[in-house]
Amino acid sequence: SVTLKATHQRGVIFNTTSLPKEITNLYSFSLASITPTASFTGSSYVTKTSMGSWTGTASGGTGFYTYSWWIKRQQDPDSFYLQIGTGSELYLLTKTSIKSTYYNLYLRVVDSNGQSFSTQPQVIQSTGVLEEAL
Repeated sequence: SVTLKATHQRGVIFNTTSLPKEITNLYSFSLASITPTASFTGSSYVTKTSMGSWTGTASGGTGFYTYSWWIKRQQDPDSFYLQIGTGSELYLLTKTSIKSTYYNLYLRVVDSNGQSFSTQPQVIQSTGVLEEAL
């Protein structure tokens, strides 16, 4: 809350006497916490001869962002997401051409105040096990 108080120096004349006029206003503010948001774009199919690449973008929140990429196989519904990379860009490859494997990939960003945002998973199809290309 902010209180603004102002006094008119010349005042108001009442019966030939100058009286100061004072105005007071109270303003209330509600500061919303601005959380970061993120999105990413990139490949939807990875083969032995075609590496996948994704680029993440963050905005909102406060300043510097850390990026982490998370993945899990769709065929394993009870499995957990595993962190597969860091940074705003991710490159994945497969060394096999066995059978189609589907993965869910998502991006998580954390701003310099520790607030985080996670994207919705994107389905990635691969001809084998995905691994990070270093």
